[in-house]
Amino acid sequence: MNLEKSALPTFVSPDETVSKESQAPNAAQLDKRRVLNLPHDKPLIMLVGPHNVGKTAILGSLIAYSTHKLAGNIPTRHAFSWLPLPDILQHVPEGYRNQTNQFLEKIAASETYIGSTSEYFVINAKQNERPLFIALEAPGEDYFSIEQGLFSPLYLSDLAERSHDKVYLFVFSHDMFGGDPSKMAAYDKAVSEFIRAKVKPGRDRFLLLYTKIKNDPVMQTGMTELECANKAFSAGGKFPETASAYRNSPIKGKKIIPYWSGTFKTDVKTNTEYRAHPAHEYPARLTEAMLTLLVGSPWWKFWA
Repeated sequence: MNLEKSALPTFVSPDETVSKESQAPNAAQLDKRRVLNLPHDKPLIMLVGPHNVGKTAILGSLIAYSTHKLAGNIPTRHAFSWLPLPDILQHVPEGYRNQTNQFLEKIAASETYIGSTSEYFVINAKQNERPLFIALEAPGEDYFSIEQGLFSPLYLSDLAERSHDKVYLFVFSHDMFGGDPSKMAAYDKAVSEFIRAKVKPGRDRFLLLYTKIKNDPVMQTGMTELECANKAFSAGGKFPETASAYRNSPIKGKKIIPYWSGTFKTDVKTNTEYRAHPAHEYPARLTEAMLTLLVGSPWWKFWA
């Protein structure tokens, strides 16, 4: 199959019936894009974050790692396949299917993909043909806007209320919203309110993922990556509201994880290409955290 850059399609809206006049993200338009009908009995991992925070890059690095595309050996527990789920999506146009298939095929061929704003990625992770979980990445505009807050579309609120097991990956970075303090504070407050109101003990778990860690200026002070991430989620850090919600949450399954997805470069045609980081300690750490929250620790950890 030809996977040259020129063959990759432009990502399009999953709801091709939405008129051009209604392309700006708003609650009415997003309600029309309720294309998801996910099974209630499958564990769900939701990558949550605003536009341009790096959710697609995180998903790409996880897939590259678990399918042996990065350097080094990986535990058997971390090796699984990723497949699109068109059978559980309603009214999905061909553009969406092409987008998801090209995303997976590009990573299968190398460790790169052409970056763009995605509409939806709903991907099934399997191990030895046994479903492990469903990963959902929706557009950042769906997850958060300054005007609407967090989880304004009905379909995302519906997913939050469902009874099946969920792990939320709340994604933050030091430069989100272009470093605008007021917008970062609004997102910080929205995530903290969501954790308190929607993340339920006994059903849900969550991770605070502090990505783009190598670019954080705090790293220049001699801190370790984990110290830098913990500082961001502290009372005097960048995200004090989320820090408070994290500390006071009764949820037992929670963790702060520093992350680095890889690098981006722009070619002469202004296409942005993502390349997964060749060292796999970041996706390895995140994969282990997700699996531990979903299915428990491997047996050997109890003897360590």
